[in-house]
Amino acid sequence: MGRYSSMKRMVNKMIIDRLTINNFKNYVDENIFDWSMSPNKNVILIGGMNGSGKTTISEAIRLCLYGRKMNGPPMSDSKYNTYLNDIWSKNRRNEKMFISIDVVLDAEEPPIRMTITRTFSFYRGKITESLSLTKNDKDVELIDKSYWEYYVSKILPPHLSRYFFFDGEKIRDTISSDSSSDYLFEAIKDLTGVSKLELLKTDLSEVRKRVSRTDIKPGVSKKIKSMESRIESLQSEISTLNDSLDLSKSKRESLLERKSQLDDEFNRAIGAKEKMLSDLKNEISLKKTNYSELNEYIQEFIYSSYPKIICDEITDLTLSAAKAENDNNLAYVNGDYLKDRIIKFKEAINKLSLDTDVMNSVLGVVDTQFSDVDKKLDFETPIIDLTYNQIDVIRSNKITDEEKVIFINRLREREDLNIQIAKLEKELSQFSDESVSEFENQLSIVKKEIEDNDKLNLEINALIKSKTEEIATLKKSIYEEEKSLILSTRDSMAISVIEDTVKNIDIRISLQLADCVQELEYDINHMYDLLKNKKDMVKHISILPDYSLKLSGFDDSTVSVEHISEGEKGILMYSVMYGLLNISNSKLPLIIDSPLGRMDSEHVDHLIKYLYPIFGNQVIILSHDREITVSTLPQLESVLSKTFILKNQYPKVNLGYFE
Repeated sequence: MGRYSSMKRMVNKMIIDRLTINNFKNYVDENIFDWSMSPNKNVILIGGMNGSGKTTISEAIRLCLYGRKMNGPPMSDSKYNTYLNDIWSKNRRNEKMFISIDVVLDAEEPPIRMTITRTFSFYRGKITESLSLTKNDKDVELIDKSYWEYYVSKILPPHLSRYFFFDGEKIRDTISSDSSSDYLFEAIKDLTGVSKLELLKTDLSEVRKRVSRTDIKPGVSKKIKSMESRIESLQSEISTLNDSLDLSKSKRESLLERKSQLDDEFNRAIGAKEKMLSDLKNEISLKKTNYSELNEYIQEFIYSSYPKIICDEITDLTLSAAKAENDNNLAYVNGDYLKDRIIKFKEAINKLSLDTDVMNSVLGVVDTQFSDVDKKLDFETPIIDLTYNQIDVIRSNKITDEEKVIFINRLREREDLNIQIAKLEKELSQFSDESVSEFENQLSIVKKEIEDNDKLNLEINALIKSKTEEIATLKKSIYEEEKSLILSTRDSMAISVIEDTVKNIDIRISLQLADCVQELEYDINHMYDLLKNKKDMVKHISILPDYSLKLSGFDDSTVSVEHISEGEKGILMYSVMYGLLNISNSKLPLIIDSPLGRMDSEHVDHLIKYLYPIFGNQVIILSHDREITVSTLPQLESVLSKTFILKNQYPKVNLGYFE
């Protein structure tokens, strides 16, 4: 890492303090984002549903900074006018469209505050564009737009903006695809200045060619021209192939965007279906629990009480008979006792010295009053041997009419539940969602189109590679022909200086790339180790000589990117972007669209905890409600400077987040 570290460029720092978008796409009228940062808090969160204008934010910034060079190579007049017509808010052509950005730059000392405003006016079918600047609140006179282009390209060249304003899902798909090595190689060259060195090599080669052909011989000239003609033809073919490749890549981006939209819609449909299924299953489970409780009560009642209900009439007759017997027995016992007392009473009277008439009167009264004591009782031997207390106990254990009504009601309730459960289970077994099936079909079609597109890209790249190699061979042959010419001493010295310079540039590029790859690999693994969870398959990530990524598992076997989870693909993408931004040595605003995709909660927690706080001085996250959720929001609080929510109504830009 030493060589590359010693050659790092001065750190560029920039903060976007304020963004104003007026009549650009769905940003009707003036919409202001105040992105001034709170101390020690580097994250700004912007929430919005699909189509609310999240992606439009980075597009507006690029247009404001670069104009027709917003995507790198400048757009032609016709293409640029078509683009401006397309992005102008509907029914607002009679009003100006403008984007204004307030930035704080500390690439200079002391830091400066600049306001860049790019304004578009529409008059008689023609669009005019104006650019204005203020520096520390004072107007700056623009003598030439090229000066501004030079100035802003020093801070953030247009072709580098894609590394700082990026779509998380698209970059994840690229890094997880066959084109990952191309992306990584180009990114390394762009972010470390190697691309500029390669451009210098090309310019020096052109100078060498002109010098070497000062006194060229006719025969050699003809041979060289033939080879150059072939090179031009090959370059034309490569240009055509590159145009086809650009169209194919553009189509792929559209397909990926369509796939992303379908994924969102599919996930929402799946979520709705899962909720319906969950509600259905929960309802069945609850009813089965109630059924089980009722069944337990009914079984207990039948086992313990139902026999009593069946025998109720017999029991009543038995208890009545037992009581009658006891009453008769009691009467029988009391009658015997009374007769015995009457006899003794008469004997006592006879012993008294009473008048005979008086004694006869008394005895007559006794006989009259107790004449029925001698009547014969119904039975003398008891048939049911139950005491009064036992009869009372049996009567108290009888099932009451109220208990019988409760039992009947619960029996009916159980049967009703049984019918309801059967209906719900039938509904569950037949549950389907045609809309989900339709999404699956559409996703399948889009995925097939992406696969076909990728195959076409591979074929085009193979042709480009073949023709590029042929060009390299022809250039080498031309070089050898030029080398064989007898040149003047002055020309020979000039060519020698050029060749030495080119060799030194090659050495510089080689050393810089080697050190850069070493540092990048270290940063990728460092961040991946922080972000991964225990279930992840990847132990180590290597950058191979062809700049492809090699994933090694815990048993040291090679792990295919296709076999890792969506969460692992997400943290792989973030780890790579973290490493690339580190080697760029630029502290510029990061705008991340679709930050989480289909990552699981543990990976999301790790991103919020370990990456976002150190990812940049200003990290602007564009999220929908299923990525950074309301429940996740508190975890960001320590680094969260501001939150915004985009709505499809006035006002469009609001403070706050999803409720």
